[in-house]
Amino acid sequence: MTYQEMQQILLKIKKYHLTNLFANKDALCTWLGSLNPKQIQNFLSIDLEKINLNKTNFLIDLDLLNTDYYKQGVKLIFNVKSDKIAEYLCRVATDSDSLASKHHRQDMKLIANTKSDKIAKCLSLVAKNLKSLASEHHREDMKLIANAKSDEVTKYLCYVATYSNSLASEYHSEDMKLIANARTGYIAYNLYEVAINVHSLASKHHREDMKLIANAKSGIIAECLRYVVTNSSEHYSEDMNLIANVKIAGIAVYLSIVAIDPNSIANEYHSEDMNLIANAKTEYIADCLHEVAINVYSLSSDYHQDDMQLISNAVSDKIAACLKDVATYSNSLASEYHNTDMNLIANAKTAQIAECLCIVAKDANSLANAYHRECMEQIANAESYEEARKLTEALCPYIKENSNLASTLELSLDQTILLSLTKLEEIECIDQEIETNEIERILKI
Repeated sequence: MTYQEMQQILLKIKKYHLTNLFANKDALCTWLGSLNPKQIQNFLSIDLEKINLNKTNFLIDLDLLNTDYYKQGVKLIFNVKSDKIAEYLCRVATDSDSLASKHHRQDMKLIANTKSDKIAKCLSLVAKNLKSLASEHHREDMKLIANAKSDEVTKYLCYVATYSNSLASEYHSEDMKLIANARTGYIAYNLYEVAINVHSLASKHHREDMKLIANAKSGIIAECLRYVVTNSSEHYSEDMNLIANVKIAGIAVYLSIVAIDPNSIANEYHSEDMNLIANAKTEYIADCLHEVAINVYSLSSDYHQDDMQLISNAVSDKIAACLKDVATYSNSLASEYHNTDMNLIANAKTAQIAECLCIVAKDANSLANAYHRECMEQIANAESYEEARKLTEALCPYIKENSNLASTLELSLDQTILLSLTKLEEIECIDQEIETNEIERILKI
């Protein structure tokens, strides 16, 4: 460095108020002594009418000074209107990985011309990311981010653009375009989650799954599809298509739970169950079906298929709930009465009578009694809910306290029930813990 060059440099430092960028005189002298001819010429080329003191730190960066891009970089940074964008440009301008790459100039221009500060930030992160810089996707990824529909979508694109597993996969470019073109930010989020999922990237279904999510009719369906993909190492394409094409969006939630349940997947009825849930008349019936579809007691029983059909055909949500309760009750499934009880509930005259039948069908003491079927039929044939309720209140404690009472009194079951009902017209209710002698007293009146 000549004496004249040193004087010119010092005048530039003074003119642009750069002195405060050096810790002390020794630091300044060290910096001056390290400049090579290219760096000297680049620094002396600075010619700015106005200067923002917040943007000056990059002017003395030795790596930037050593590039052919110094002059253009300085002009870009000082001409940009947003201080935030200028800050991101400074970071890229002084990043050694970016400076060493062939993408530096184009990246700087994209950042300088971006639509928002947040997009500029995401672009700067990708512009400094060594994995992205080394990949074949860098240029295309930067353009997609720069033209993103929203700041939210930009964020997801940025994550995928710097994720090594995605960059190394055959799906990276397709995934980035699907996220960029997503109809909503929430669908973009679900696509991003799958695009960086290791299991999905290794799966033969990845491309198909991403397209299903991208074309999802609602955010709920997109979320359910993503839930299946990210929570199972393997799943059925048929299940994904059922979720994607479900008529009632809320039903997708129940389908997604069954789609990844190991007990259901291992069962021969999995596909049939999924179709029944998908075609359920209401969300509540779908909920009931899904509970039975993943219930280990039901799945291991001989009644699973029939029970699912009965619930699917239930005329109301309440009856479906009663059927579900009995279909998942282990004592009922182990009894000889299960099929009869389920059909009586399914064909109940009203939902309230079905609830009464459900109570008895789930009563362990009743199931252990020889008169269980007759009791259920009496309740099912009741003319009103009030009659069915009184029968239920009478029969459960009756069976619980004395299973041999009817034969002891030499009365038929029908007579016993009728006598009980006669007295129950006068008595509000019978306590569940009523003593045997009290029952006998009532029956003898």
